[in-house]
Amino acid sequence: MITRTKIQDMRKDIEEALQAVAEKHNCTIKAGNASFNEDSFKLKLEIVENSSDGSTVTQAQVDWKANASSFGLDVDLLGKTVILQNSNYEIVGLKPRSRKYPVLGKDLSNGKIYKFPALSVKNANIVK
Repeated sequence: MITRTKIQDMRKDIEEALQAVAEKHNCTIKAGNASFNEDSFKLKLEIVENSSDGSTVTQAQVDWKANASSFGLDVDLLGKTVILQNSNYEIVGLKPRSRKYPVLGKDLSNGKIYKFPALSVKNANIVK
């Protein structure tokens, strides 16, 4: 029987095994959300090829460059720090299908990713 605890244990093993594959193929592999029932579970994977300098370019970053202007946002905001809800967030990408909260910002105090409305980001103060 598959339980949350069993999934967490297997996920750690899967991530360790995928690390060797990622290094071999010069990419980054991240395990995403999992869904399960008592007999099986599904784990979403995101695989991103590393650029020549070793950095990764996520789909959210690509989407930002392609779609930011359609949300009234400056393309140059990607990677900049803005103040939203009295905290500093780095703009890390865009989810264009999420019309209400399309902007992804990483909280610089804890590293978590949060979603924001485009208008809030457009009116935010830029730190750097």
